[in-house]
Amino acid sequence: MAHTTYRIPRTNTKTEIRHSVTLVFHQAASQFLVPGDTSQSDEAQNCSKTYQISHRLLGSGGFGKVYMAYSKKTGVQVACKIVELEKYQKASSANKNRYEAEVAIMKMLKHPNIIRVHEIIPSTNYIFIFQDLITGGDLFSHIQQKGALPETEAMCIMWQLLHAVEYLHKSGIVHRDLKPDNILLASNRPGARIVITDFGVAKCFNNPRDRMYSIVGTPAAMLKRAQVKKAGHGPPVDLWSIGVILYLILSNTTAFGDPNVQQVVRNIERCRLDRMNMGIEEWSKVSLEARDLIRGLLQPDPEKRFTVRQALEHKWMGRHAKELADLHRKAIEEHDDAYYNTL
Repeated sequence: MAHTTYRIPRTNTKTEIRHSVTLVFHQAASQFLVPGDTSQSDEAQNCSKTYQISHRLLGSGGFGKVYMAYSKKTGVQVACKIVELEKYQKASSANKNRYEAEVAIMKMLKHPNIIRVHEIIPSTNYIFIFQDLITGGDLFSHIQQKGALPETEAMCIMWQLLHAVEYLHKSGIVHRDLKPDNILLASNRPGARIVITDFGVAKCFNNPRDRMYSIVGTPAAMLKRAQVKKAGHGPPVDLWSIGVILYLILSNTTAFGDPNVQQVVRNIERCRLDRMNMGIEEWSKVSLEARDLIRGLLQPDPEKRFTVRQALEHKWMGRHAKELADLHRKAIEEHDDAYYNTL
């Protein structure tokens, strides 16, 4: 039998198989080489003992880009945020302070439901920040794709979210910007591990009764502005946000939503939750217990608002505590055994 020799085509060579199908050959990039600036690739060698940074770009931000990488110690994939010091130095003092505070807080934290910074490696022109790689997308996109979630799935999410917030508050940290966009999913399947991210406006406190007066966060998840200006806010602000998140998860509608931001603020100030009792279709299949929990979390008076413990022990979830705890452990074990004993 005659043997046929096949030559590898050059980059960008087009091969027409038939009129409707054309293949374009691209030379594969080196699997573990950061593209672009030569100095960046050279300085990435500082990390080569413990991490290998791939060419795969995951995203970009104000100070640099994020690439996929993996840990040579564990073999686990991680995200590598490469901060360009030149861009960082040109940023405003406020942005630099916010970024530094965010990194400092993230370095303090170790919890299975909070984004973890594994290591920070500085070099001459860049800072390499290695952190968890979460691949299931964010909760907001998940709800957009699937619509209102079943209560069983919502319970799994809330159980993890409340435990993470309890850990934050015990660590003296208020997140202040909890929202579906800042909650990542390890996968799209029900019961998957969730991870809180984006600590850009988080604050540390010494006493749970300490008050903060700056108005931050997404309008629909914020407290009443007048209340913040007058009385300030503390850890209970995160419980308010969790109430807004649960409202969205169960109904695929926002608690105080409106195209007009000023109307959102007015809706929050009135704190009317009438839609849950009006026989509207999206609430017709939601249990009374779930609605009661939402009301307790969206209580305008922070002194009367549910605490984390009250929410976890509420009849909506409390009666399923053992099953939820088991599912929580299973989700963690599937993704990171090292976290198992932190619960």
